[in-house]
Amino acid sequence: MVALQFLQPVTIALVPAAIFLAMVLVLIPSLLATSAPKPEAIVSAITCYMMKAFGLLLIGVSALILLYNLLYAFTAVMTAGTSNAVVLVDILKTTLLPGPVVSSLVFVLAVGIGILTHFNRALSVIDSASVAVPRAIFTNGCMALGCVLGVLSSITLVAGILVTSRIESWQLPASVLLLSILLTLSCSLHAPRHHHSFVSKVMVKKK
Repeated sequence: MVALQFLQPVTIALVPAAIFLAMVLVLIPSLLATSAPKPEAIVSAITCYMMKAFGLLLIGVSALILLYNLLYAFTAVMTAGTSNAVVLVDILKTTLLPGPVVSSLVFVLAVGIGILTHFNRALSVIDSASVAVPRAIFTNGCMALGCVLGVLSSITLVAGILVTSRIESWQLPASVLLLSILLTLSCSLHAPRHHHSFVSKVMVKKK
């Protein structure tokens, strides 16, 4: 049903337009950043990073739902006040998502990881000059998004505890906080390898 609601005429028209506009906005500074730009390589780099962003979106949405549900079930078990195995199993059955839903979310998570891995490999064959601007935008964008989400979720978590003097409804901000930390830390994976570039420059100078 969600997919059918997404495939509306307005959405079908806006999504390609937004993708095209984003590519143009990144392409212009990329062409101006180098003295001998390679348009095809730059467009390929932009496409790879846009697909990596889509992969991260799939990973983030599926992981957030799974993590929130696990924390919610954990809270229900811990606050049940019983050690009866039958009762605890019943609680887990009522709080955990149904098997088909979990399977679908795991599938979406696997697809996101696959997209991320594939386009990481595709970027490895593109020259560093063509990748520089898209990589800088993607890396700093992910870092900014992770920091903002982390700060907002931390404020929500702490404010909820201070206002109510109880720890309740903490699962969602805690889930967002954990994922935002992972997103911020993952930015180092997209950073340029200064060591290799430095070594290559030294080798060129020696020649």
